[in-house]
Amino acid sequence: MPLTLAQNPEKQEADFFVMSNHLQVGRIYLGKTRRHEIGWLWALNGVYGGPKSMRIAGTAATREQAQSELQASWETWLRWAGLQDTAPPILSADAPLSAPSS
Repeated sequence: MPLTLAQNPEKQEADFFVMSNHLQVGRIYLGKTRRHEIGWLWALNGVYGGPKSMRIAGTAATREQAQSELQASWETWLRWAGLQDTAPPILSADAPLSAPSS
């Protein structure tokens, strides 16, 4: 499932939370790189472990490139962790909520 962007309400317009359903898994924002150039910075948040080759942060020339790189790292981490991204359940307003069976 593709990650989505949500505007960071506390920051300027070029600052986004990266969401997997309702879970914030990263951030992408326009800022200064290590070389003091303006670029898109991205980072995964809250992931622990992972393969040594996996990047958890980086810079990119465009927002789309930053999204693509973050998405690739997220998918790498999910595979490593033995997890998968799923769509949220769709609840009907008419459907009764049931307790889990024991």
